[in-house]
Amino acid sequence: MRDIYRCEVTAYTLDYSRAWGLALDHVITPTLVVRWLRGNAAHLADLMDPHPTTEWCPAEALRPVSPNVPDAPTILRRWCSDTDEHEAAIGLLSDGRIYTLGCHDDTARYALSAVSLAVLRSPRGHHMTPAGRPARTP
Repeated sequence: MRDIYRCEVTAYTLDYSRAWGLALDHVITPTLVVRWLRGNAAHLADLMDPHPTTEWCPAEALRPVSPNVPDAPTILRRWCSDTDEHEAAIGLLSDGRIYTLGCHDDTARYALSAVSLAVLRSPRGHHMTPAGRPARTP
């Protein structure tokens, strides 16, 4: 029987008092989990930090961000190209661990995560400790 992995993207207020589910899917392999996470990380980064020529966002709506503000889109884009981290995620998921990528800016916190449904259904839940490594900061 194949394992099924729950993948999700969630945004939180900075104090975690509210949460919004941004994306949710179920996939069948750790490799597909990483592909799903990469696609959603890139999409979220592009929504937060669109290119000035993006059709859906008027250029006058874009403003530079202070260098003192954490740069969540850059963290997400770096993760998208970090093949070592992708391999680590595949290994953790294959071992029945949760994988989480987290970042934040001055307005919200973001979490991209995946877990095996078998782990979620486990009566002991002993594998429920998040296993993702902290995101590297610029």
